[in-house]
Amino acid sequence: MSEQRFTRPDIAADLVKDIIKQKVEDVKQARAAAVAAKKRRNRLPLLLGLLPLLVGLTVWNVLRAGHPPVVISPADRVASLKFKIYIAAEAIEAYRTTHGVIPATLKQVGADMQGLTYVPGDTTWSIVGRVDSTSITYRHGQPLGPFSSAYQPMQRRRK
Repeated sequence: MSEQRFTRPDIAADLVKDIIKQKVEDVKQARAAAVAAKKRRNRLPLLLGLLPLLVGLTVWNVLRAGHPPVVISPADRVASLKFKIYIAAEAIEAYRTTHGVIPATLKQVGADMQGLTYVPGDTTWSIVGRVDSTSITYRHGQPLGPFSSAYQPMQRRRK
């Protein structure tokens, strides 16, 4: 077997090769670090540009949070209930005129609204409406004027 011996030029060549390889790696790392730093610097103007928008939105949210939401008053709820009764009564009468009999349910006339209870009889009927602690009853034959005009106070307040 022949033994291979390293001569000084071989060792020197390997050493130079290792040094060059290390220098190339150092240059690559330096370039990568420079690109990363540049990317970080590029985000700064964007963040500074968005900062006034973020502050403005925060102030707007804080100011809006201080105002209570618009709530329907008890008088408005009663007026709304009366108008629902009016609509249901007109629908029942239209059904009776068309079919000759009173409907069995409010659903038949398309007036099945929350808060209304329909009480049919043999020849007469009534509607009971409930909102909060208030109960309003309309019996067939009563004048519908107070029920039909119930929305007018709410309409005037909106203007």
